[in-house]
Amino acid sequence: MSIHHLIHSHFIFILLITVILLVYVIVKKIKNQAAPKIITLEKYKATMVSKMIDVTNSEKPMFNIWPFVNGLKKIKILPKKLDEDKLVHKVYRNETFEHILLNTENENHFIVIIANINKTKIKGYYLINLPNNDYNL
Repeated sequence: MSIHHLIHSHFIFILLITVILLVYVIVKKIKNQAAPKIITLEKYKATMVSKMIDVTNSEKPMFNIWPFVNGLKKIKILPKKLDEDKLVHKVYRNETFEHILLNTENENHFIVIIANINKTKIKGYYLINLPNNDYNL
């Protein structure tokens, strides 16, 4: 075996190890992505310390909720096939938090995505039954 063949086989071996490591890192990263977190009733109520104002039609959305919605689909909170144009029911805001109410398959039941305006981060979600909520609709 010549030196040329030996160098070539070493190169292929190193390339193969690099590809395997890369695939391992990508799979590990995908598995470790945080699933959407459900908020407790206490934490949900804590986000409503001040009055929530309906800003559904008055302002443009502050958050890109679609990656979070895809996470809700993955954990089967939302159906995989849904009409995204009719998904957002209402948006409420106070000085710290924004609540985005998403329609569900059940009438008067909503998924509330809770986002922290100051940190520009989605905190989690909470399930509500509209007749029993604090929005006074």
